Amino acid sequence: MLQALRDDAHYEGIQLALIRLAAYLDNHTVPIDYGRRRRLDYTALLPESEWIALCRCTLADPGAGTRYQVVRCHLFEKVSGLPHPRIPNPARDSQSFRNSRVRFPYVLTPEASLELDQIGRVFLDRNGLAHEPLSWQPPAELLHGLDLPRADPGDIDLADLHRRVRAGQASTRIADELGTDPRTLRYVVGQHPAPAAKPTDYSMERGLKGLHAARQMISKEHLERLYVQQDMPFLTIQRETGINRKALAALADEYGIPRRTHRPCGTLNRAWLYEQYVVKGRTLDDIGQESGMSGTAIASRVREHGIAIRNNRQPKAPRQEFASAPAVLRPALGNSYALRRLRVFIQVVRYPTLTEACQTHGITPATLTTQLKRLEEDLGGPLLIRAGRGRQLELTALGQDVVQAVQSWARTLADQPRETWDRATVRRPHKEKRKPRPRPADAPGVDGFPLLLRPAVRTFAGRRRLRKFLQAATYPTLAAFCRDVGIRPSTLTPQIQQLERELQGKLLVRGQCGHRMRLTDFGKEILGAAQPYADQLATHVDQENSASSNTE
Repeated sequence: MLQALRDDAHYEGIQLALIRLAAYLDNHTVPIDYGRRRRLDYTALLPESEWIALCRCTLADPGAGTRYQVVRCHLFEKVSGLPHPRIPNPARDSQSFRNSRVRFPYVLTPEASLELDQIGRVFLDRNGLAHEPLSWQPPAELLHGLDLPRADPGDIDLADLHRRVRAGQASTRIADELGTDPRTLRYVVGQHPAPAAKPTDYSMERGLKGLHAARQMISKEHLERLYVQQDMPFLTIQRETGINRKALAALADEYGIPRRTHRPCGTLNRAWLYEQYVVKGRTLDDIGQESGMSGTAIASRVREHGIAIRNNRQPKAPRQEFASAPAVLRPALGNSYALRRLRVFIQVVRYPTLTEACQTHGITPATLTTQLKRLEEDLGGPLLIRAGRGRQLELTALGQDVVQAVQSWARTLADQPRETWDRATVRRPHKEKRKPRPRPADAPGVDGFPLLLRPAVRTFAGRRRLRKFLQAATYPTLAAFCRDVGIRPSTLTPQIQQLERELQGKLLVRGQCGHRMRLTDFGKEILGAAQPYADQLATHVDQENSASSNTE
């Protein structure tokens, strides 16, 4: 080991650090008997149930199993001073486990760290070591003024580090921008965990954030009185308290309130359900509102009693205005989307592949496949032979009959209003025409933007989408941008997709499994063309918002 250190360029600094450390240990008493700690039995250290309870209290994500093993190894190393493979019943040394150990300091929160330290102190107390601190290290002043191979952890700005960690930046990028190395960075984050990100409205509606709010809103006695004594289901309690029923169920488990496996049937007997659902034709949600249950729970009761579920997609008879349709088409004309699916099918058969049809019409393959599958179910057989290697899309015999029937029937439909063929239902006219949104007088027109950007800046909505793209391009992932600005990913993703359709090109490659989001070549070209107009886009959007508010 010393021979290897002599070959290091920082050998003199390392040698002085070892000498100072040895002198300090000779002159001072170490408050921890590590020899005794290493002989302790760590089998009962942090059971999995205790880890789950810790996550509920601190609003931490318990993970899918690997994180529990990582946390247990982390606490074992902190208490015993031994390397993690020495822990009883160690986890399998896989790449997933190693990656999770590297990422763990970045997902740790101060609240979870304090709870883990408390668990470690309780473990020491059970083993008669309550007088010893949980961990100990020599003072960092011993290393001052030495030329050592790694950066000084004290030089890192903790506020800036925490902001970058919660923004989702990669550890290598943070280390490069802060002038340190990943190992030092991981040590600093482990000693000073980054506070949890501020919850958004979207996160409060889901998961553990709602459970945390439920603890503050309803006590154990109140929940027990509503759920046990008054026999109210979680759905009814949700309507009265405003707390999500899933959070109520998790809170009941946490409070130790036994949950009912099945709700007492009461009036939900077969005769009553049959009368309400079949005879009177009520919907499942309507019956659920009266019974204090969800529509899904009512559907389960209906199936348990052997009552057939109605298929709302296929009424018994086709619509009256389609009575002149050819016989081959009538099975598919029993719902409001029938003509739309037929129109999609007629358009698809003009292309050699389904993928090319999707790209041309701007729809996803999953949407197109679902519509074609439902049309085939209605008509009673396959319509297309999918394209393969060296083979284009082909029609089956039934598909050819359908195409011919639609073409002959089109002459009859030509006499009907165009709206019937386009939407399959006639839209009701608005009572009042919507007032056109006024455009600010000083806002430049489309000609003020580069030719490349004009398809996206024709409307103010397009300019807002382009502005969000410029902002999101500076983040490692779209999810990190959404957390920072407080919007939902399900709101941003369709806007980016609409912008890509307007500009007729893919802009982003989404980041997955630890990889950063990156721009395509076309996205870089759009970014370079739009950046000089970022201030103008922000000004136009603000003026448009103020003009619309003044009009209202």
